[in-house]
Amino acid sequence: MEIRRNKGSNSIAAAVRTLDNHQQYHLITMTTLGDYGEIFMGNPKNLERAGYKDKGGNIAYDPEFECTGGSSDPNDRQCPYETKESDAMGLETTGWDGRLMHLNMPSFRDPLCPRTLKYLFTKAKRPNDIRVRVLQQNMADDDDCLETYCKMMAQLREETGGGDTSKGGPAGEDCPHRDQIFVHPISAKDAAGPTYARGLIGQDMHAAYAKNEISPQDFCMSTDSHMDFEPEWDEKMVNMWDQAKNEYAVLSTYVANIDQLGQNLNGVHEVPHLCMITFTSQVRTTATKCARNLVKPKLTNAVWVSKFALLNWMVVLFCTNAWHTYSSYLLSESQIYINRELD
Repeated sequence: MEIRRNKGSNSIAAAVRTLDNHQQYHLITMTTLGDYGEIFMGNPKNLERAGYKDKGGNIAYDPEFECTGGSSDPNDRQCPYETKESDAMGLETTGWDGRLMHLNMPSFRDPLCPRTLKYLFTKAKRPNDIRVRVLQQNMADDDDCLETYCKMMAQLREETGGGDTSKGGPAGEDCPHRDQIFVHPISAKDAAGPTYARGLIGQDMHAAYAKNEISPQDFCMSTDSHMDFEPEWDEKMVNMWDQAKNEYAVLSTYVANIDQLGQNLNGVHEVPHLCMITFTSQVRTTATKCARNLVKPKLTNAVWVSKFALLNWMVVLFCTNAWHTYSSYLLSESQIYINRELD
């Protein structure tokens, strides 16, 4: 998942840290280990067997390192691009008043797609400000995602007596938020993988932008069709984006399984840390480490995960160039979880 808004044409490159930098960072901040959170760099014994001595373990996270790179020279200080009033197009520089959140969700014959819609709306703090685009790749006998969602909401209203979205919407309403859900149906026989599906959604986003249905100020989130959400996940994600204090921030992490929903993992708010990649025909994530008790999103490498990414429409359309323009951040707390049985 990531998060960011688009405001201007200026760009900033994500910082790249070498192993030596990390070692220096460790030495500088060890005295305050845990004040801002910790980063697990790997099992020291495993690293030693691989030929790396005195490496691994936990190091402290210090937000200042994102501006200094460990240097004490004031001339070396360069912080990420902080949002200015001129970037916000008349809106506040924080929060999402006046902005919408667009979710992009490819679905391949997924029976959990309707439930994902139900959870994302019923657990949102501001469901009226959410728009969802589903690339539905079904066969003729598969359940339709939108229609089945509407049936689930009707059942929820019957069980609760109706009310706000968390109770299925007002009694007598046909299908709450139906007009905020846009389904692009294609035959499952024509499916060509997740990248192709997200590309089709990107085309739909481009068309919506051309019709002024999407603003450069809006948030956009890329996710899957078999997910669950923490309560008020939408507000919490926007607050985390604001904490990054970077106009070009993209928040992302490897999505944890749904059995961790509502859990404080290991009692330290542990989140997967995307920091291990390999180069094939493209850049791929090979594994993750973890971070703990982060007080704010952490600037990381140029990798983000399409299963969980909150960002703006420009990154969705031009994601192949995203790491050249935007800065990837690790979430400080997980808000969205995946059912890996259908992953």
